[in-house]
Order: sequence, then C-alpha cells, then structure tokens
Amino acid sequence: MEAQIFGRMAVTAESKNQIAIFNLMEGTKKISKRFSAKPRQLKSVGVIGAGVMGSGIAHLVLSKNYNVYMKDIKEEFVEKGLAHVKGQYEGSVKRGRMTAEEAKQKLSKLKAGTSYDPIANTEIVIEAAVERMDLKKMVLKDTEAKNENVIFATNTSTLSIDELATASRNPSHVVGMHFFKYVLIINH
Repeated sequence: MEAQIFGRMAVTAESKNQIAIFNLMEGTKKISKRFSAKPRQLKSVGVIGAGVMGSGIAHLVLSKNYNVYMKDIKEEFVEKGLAHVKGQYEGSVKRGRMTAEEAKQKLSKLKAGTSYDPIANTEIVIEAAVERMDLKKMVLKDTEAKNENVIFATNTSTLSIDELATASRNPSHVVGMHFFKYVLIINH
C-alpha cells in the first residue's frame, strides 16, 4: 500500500519540482568548488525605498541579524517605513514569536534617513524603488557615488537588469534579487 501511494506521489509535478530544486542546489555546490572567489562577509545592508516592499525587505534582513540602513527620498516616507518595521516586530511580540527585548535588539540595528552617506558602510544595497528605469539608474549612480564597490541588487520584476547595469561603473556588481510582495509572510 505504501509503495502504491509513493508511486503516485513520485510522479506528481510537485515531486518533480522538488527533485529539480534539489539537483540545482547540489549543482551549485559543485560549481562553487571550481571558483576561487571568496564570498563577501556581510555586516551592513542598505535598502533603498521605505515603502511596503522596502520596509518588508528591511524587516527580513534585520531578522537575519544584519545592520540595515533604509533610505527614501522624503522623511515622511522614511517615518512610515520605520513605523511598518516597528509594527511587524510589535506583532511578533504580541503573537509570542519573540520577546520585547529581542524586538528592541533587532530594531537597534535599523537606521533610516534620506541621505546616501550611510550607504558608504554597506556591502550590498537592495533597491526597492518605483519600477522606472530612469529612476533606478539614478539610484544606482547615487549609490555608487558613495560606495563604488557595493553590490547593487535590484528588486525589479519587469525591467532589464542588463539595461540597468549599463549605468554602473561595475556592471558585474548589478544583480537581480526579487522578493515577492509579502516578503515576511513567505519568509517567516
């Protein structure tokens, strides 16, 4: 009986997808052994955009114990983003997922503002700005003006990353890193 059930489950689309994911993960392990490049050690992450997506990304990064600088163009946007992140942690405390002290510790790693200056201290910037190529290119240039070696990860889902990279001094440092709209629901 178990063999029959397994036989039916083994040929489902879900099973095939899980096997494909496993094989891809194993393949990346083999590939990484062939390259001598060492991964960068991350301490600080910049997030450009303090809207729902940007603040959600900031919350996710904080949950992984990194320092985060969240930037937006207006102080009112920054304040809303900070309130959103704080609200996420307050909700986690209310649901018993963490203590108030743990939430306070996480929030102490979050800084925010309208200046690009703190970007100089980050190893990676995750851009979550409006889906306009001209704007994303401007954000990329402003980011690189403060930190020319930063990895610039765009959250775009519709624009060409190759096109965006044409605005960079280091096109190989421009990557795509897409998050779904409800970042925290998916990742927690």
